[in-house]
Amino acid sequence: MKKIGIIIFILVAIIGVFPSSNGEISGEFLTLPIGPKAYALGNAMVTANNDPLSIFYNAANITSFPKVGIAVGHSNYFIGTKIEYFAFCIPFTATDYFGLGVNAFYTDPIDVYTWDDPMKSNDQFDVSYNNLLISYGKKLNKNFSFGLAYKFYKEEIVNIKSNTGLVDFGLKYDFQKGSFGFSIRNLGNSLYFDRKTETDYEIETEKIPTGILIGGNYNVNKSLNLKLQSEFIAKHPTAFSVGLEYTLFDILPLRIGYTNVDESGLGFGFGLRHTFTKMSGKTKVNVVTLEFDYSYAVSSNIEDTHHLGMSLVFE
Repeated sequence: MKKIGIIIFILVAIIGVFPSSNGEISGEFLTLPIGPKAYALGNAMVTANNDPLSIFYNAANITSFPKVGIAVGHSNYFIGTKIEYFAFCIPFTATDYFGLGVNAFYTDPIDVYTWDDPMKSNDQFDVSYNNLLISYGKKLNKNFSFGLAYKFYKEEIVNIKSNTGLVDFGLKYDFQKGSFGFSIRNLGNSLYFDRKTETDYEIETEKIPTGILIGGNYNVNKSLNLKLQSEFIAKHPTAFSVGLEYTLFDILPLRIGYTNVDESGLGFGFGLRHTFTKMSGKTKVNVVTLEFDYSYAVSSNIEDTHHLGMSLVFE
């Protein structure tokens, strides 16, 4: 534990080397919850051991999947916008793990009107944010693991494009009744937008909202799991998150969560889980767990949102 504390102290110190983030315009997509479980649990996902999408929160979570983990999801977000999710995790040795994730926000084509012809659209444009993640994780021993991820992030707004490379680093410590996690996300360069010098203004360079996540989960009993998390992002209010997951009959996870971030707020959700088994001699062993998830998030700012997902975890 002493070595773990030293590592965390060093990482917190390293964060000061990188540019502070204004986060006022660019990269805000990177701060949104990822997947239906995240919306239902108040975004407390830094040690979510049963969701492959959690590699976006803590790269060390990839070591939670002993064989293969796959997750997909869809969100109907604010004002007709949509978000798609995908994550894939697989070990390639007994202690080394590889992961791939995609997180994409997009709108339907938006009509453009002019003062000369306000009743007829003469053009259309799109708004999209795309986040591609490649992750590596390693178990250092039975309890302690770390992860490193590279992310390619791209924004496109009214045909103005920009992209950058980012790095995540995470640690996770598993104990008998839960886990503790620490993660630094979105370390890297600013976004440099195309400049339109012929217009009356220039689109400024924007920095990415680098953040630190600290939290964990605790198994209160066999059925009830408590999740707590704090997230610190430059020039953002500190985000506190709490989530509860209670599983009925080992097949019906019920979730509720809250975060003080207005865009997320209060969330509810449930899942439908089934574990397929096989006989190994006279012993029944688990093969794969299939789960369907739904969540409903209440926002104090704009409108409530709905989120769907599915995961397959081989054991």
